[in-house]
Amino acid sequence: RPRDAEPLRVRAVSILEKVHGPGSPELAYGLVGLARLRSDLGSFTEAGKASQQALEILEKAYGPDHPTTGLALAVQGRILLSQNDWDRADPILQRALRISEKTKGADNPENTEELAMLMQVSLGKGDNARAEDYAKRVLTISEKAFGSDNPRVASALNNLAMVYRAGKRYAEAHALYERALLNIEKSLGRDNPEYSKMLNNHAFLHDAQGQFKEAEALFRQALAIDDKALGPTHPESAVLASNLCGNLAAQNRPAEAEPFCRRALGVWEKTYAAGHPQLAGAALMLGKLRADQGDHAGAGGYYARAQAIFEQSVGKDSTEVADVLEAQAASLKAAGRGAEAAPLLKRAEAIRAAQK
Repeated sequence: RPRDAEPLRVRAVSILEKVHGPGSPELAYGLVGLARLRSDLGSFTEAGKASQQALEILEKAYGPDHPTTGLALAVQGRILLSQNDWDRADPILQRALRISEKTKGADNPENTEELAMLMQVSLGKGDNARAEDYAKRVLTISEKAFGSDNPRVASALNNLAMVYRAGKRYAEAHALYERALLNIEKSLGRDNPEYSKMLNNHAFLHDAQGQFKEAEALFRQALAIDDKALGPTHPESAVLASNLCGNLAAQNRPAEAEPFCRRALGVWEKTYAAGHPQLAGAALMLGKLRADQGDHAGAGGYYARAQAIFEQSVGKDSTEVADVLEAQAASLKAAGRGAEAAPLLKRAEAIRAAQK
């Protein structure tokens, strides 16, 4: 319940500032916690301000290479990663990793958080070779620190499988997902939400290969686990409902898909801030589902909402905005309003060209 937690965090930060002073490390630690929470809520601008304030305090108190400075940098990088701002996140996370390796050692398992985020940055920038290097480092460190049957190793296997999936190395990715599933089954059991996460990721591998029926079965199995373990209104259950919606939509089954998407959106509206990208993704999907069923007027409202959120959260020139513009243009064309679709397509083309 991050929305309920935010006012408590704000109050705690206010108390820390009054008790310890505006330049105190204690205040900085409170700001780091607030930044993480606001990032989870999708309040990225406010999260960035809190993390920057914390970083400035910690650099002044302890210096640029202190572990706590590295902690603030990692949080700042995580916020940028959540906005798909790969170019700004990269050097910040590199610096956080250097500090962690210098103070804790290159093989310390605490480094895996920064390495995993740098893997995601590399994938976002299309550098699969670099992403593979980071993912393999995470796996090596985790196996050495925890043993091959630890759930953290399953997470590392999942990261490497994600890289292989992005590179269309499907056979290698499949083998890693199988290892990860066996790991979680042995260590935590098949009814654990961690098992459902691995099923979900394996389902995406089938989706990527056009094996939609196989993916659907895994998505449904994962959703059943989370519904039982966490409840149907939990944000993680909503993620799985959304993923199943996407799978059904890909199979041209919009009427079956729509209830799962509405369910996910309803949960996220209660969980996150109004500008969270998850809400935009769900609105975009609902727009497409409405359009696929001939309701182009209804689709337009969802597209407008998705565009507004994406422009605020990840930028007006982001690929996500281009996705919305293209979907809206297709809907307008289908409704016989091609003249209105043309400027949307032109803007989407300009965004795509700038991203290359």
